Order: sequence, then C-alpha cells, then structure tokens
Amino acid sequence: MDAPKPRITFDSDFVSDVKDRMFESLMYHINLSNGLYSDGHYLSAKPHFQKKTNFKAYVCKGNNGNIIKTILKKRWWWTIVDR
Repeated sequence: MDAPKPRITFDSDFVSDVKDRMFESLMYHINLSNGLYSDGHYLSAKPHFQKKTNFKAYVCKGNNGNIIKTILKKRWWWTIVDR
C-alpha cells in the first residue's frame, strides 16, 4: 500500500499574484520578440500591464458544451456565467 500524499495548501492571494506576474512576463516577452520595445529605455524597465477584468462566457447546452466548459474552467481569466 502506498503512503498517503501530503496535502498542499496554497494561499489564494499568492497564487493570484503569481498568475498576474506570469501574465505580465508573457506579455512583455511577446512584445519584446515583436520589436515593440526596441528603444533602450523600454528594454531596461519592465512595463506594468493593466490588469484586465475577466472574460465572461455563456455556454449553451449542445454536443460539445461540457467540453467547452471544462476547458474554460481551467483558464483563470474566463468566468462561466448563467443567462
């Protein structure tokens, strides 16, 4: 019999902060790779992106409705809403 796995708890504020920083880093590197921060001034300072509100989605019942809901639930920037 396998030993029980230890429970890991996360602080929701910490997780939210890490997600925000990861998103900022992703946007910075995408812009950098596309030449949007070619001036030396911008290269030395990491830009601070505005935190956008979550996107809202209404998913109808259909052939793939449950699949779409499952996918959207895994993306922190999407919220599934009822009509």
